[in-house]
Amino acid sequence: MRRFLLLVSLLAVVSAGIPAAKPPGTVAAGTTADNPAGIPAAKPPGTLAAGATADNPAGIPAAKAPGTVAAGTAGGDFLLELGGRRQYAFTLQARGAEVTGICVVKTGLEGTRGSLVNEFGIHALDFTLSADRRRVKLLNVMPALNRWYIRRVVSRDLECLFHAQAAGRAKGRRVVSVGADGTVTLTNERHNLNYSLRAINSDSDDTTQ
Repeated sequence: MRRFLLLVSLLAVVSAGIPAAKPPGTVAAGTTADNPAGIPAAKPPGTLAAGATADNPAGIPAAKAPGTVAAGTAGGDFLLELGGRRQYAFTLQARGAEVTGICVVKTGLEGTRGSLVNEFGIHALDFTLSADRRRVKLLNVMPALNRWYIRRVVSRDLECLFHAQAAGRAKGRRVVSVGADGTVTLTNERHNLNYSLRAINSDSDDTTQ
């Protein structure tokens, strides 16, 4: 039992990243007999910091140009582009049935908002997309789809679809694929659903809502 408790204690220490105590007389790394404290030697006059230049002796990184977007954020390298007004041909397949229509997505000063309308012009739902594309909120859902479990599945599938940056496995039992014509498809293997979006046209200068 004592050995078991000792092993658990050691595992806890390793998991927490706490360094083990050093034996008596052990000298810290980087120390010498003349420098027991391990204080680094002063750099000669005129030595520049790592990454520094004559014009930038402190090595301070240059500021990014206005409009530069970090990787993984809205406007980054996503399979589905956003900005202004975008239109996509939309297809939803569910257990042998298929629904087609148009998905219109507008990005402006107030954020990103989209709508799904089927081929007969019937409005299915609206949605908003967060700036990091990690959260979709459904709005104005048609009565046939307005069930909490349907809303949850659809919103999570749309989150994965718009946040996809490459083909392959996504969160949960979902797979993202890209067709030769640029169609981006999300397959929800658990619920046997397929969502496909293919860009029709876009107007990046239109930022109206």
